[in-house]
Amino acid sequence: MKTGKNCLQTDFPNHKIVGVKSILYPNYISIGIKFSIENKDFVAIIENPVATLNVYFGVSSKFTGKEEKSSEIPETLQRIIKDKLTTDDNKDWYGFKGTSFDEAYLELKSLIGEILSSNE
Repeated sequence: MKTGKNCLQTDFPNHKIVGVKSILYPNYISIGIKFSIENKDFVAIIENPVATLNVYFGVSSKFTGKEEKSSEIPETLQRIIKDKLTTDDNKDWYGFKGTSFDEAYLELKSLIGEILSSNE
């Protein structure tokens, strides 16, 4: 994930990087960027539950300072989530998708690019 942090810093230098191994979420290794749309905070993130080979990417409420995701999602973000990700009743994820370690960063970078360009 350290490589992911370096890549995010290079590819998205104007955004706050969040995650890595966190006291808030000790069973996960996560890395992503925090962004705001319509004064609401979200995180585009890659996450690996510790001791598993599972890798997920998507849009989360983790690292936003909120305990659970907001019920109000801006329309532009709703469209991206609906088109690209799986949604369910998870308290942290607005939408996510399983991926491989090899593809995780490229898929996250693509998702972030789409989110940022839809809100310019």
